[in-house]
Amino acid sequence: MVKAKKIFCVVAYDIQDDRSRIQISKILEKYGTRINYSVFECMFTDRQFQKIQINLERWINRRYDTVVYLSLIHISEPTRLQL
Repeated sequence: MVKAKKIFCVVAYDIQDDRSRIQISKILEKYGTRINYSVFECMFTDRQFQKIQINLERWINRRYDTVVYLSLIHISEPTRLQL
């Protein structure tokens, strides 16, 4: 069985509304590790990455909020280097 390639992605957000910010952090906690108050390291398959963008979009006010996805690399096994 072929493993799906994973996308290592840093997700950062600036959300004005407290309820939306809490909901977004709960969603991201399912996929990754919080590395700062509003920054997560996540591992997604292509399908999960598309799904997470749709899910987070529901909680964003485009006029005031920002979510940034920094997709770094496709890998077959998660690897983390601590410096």
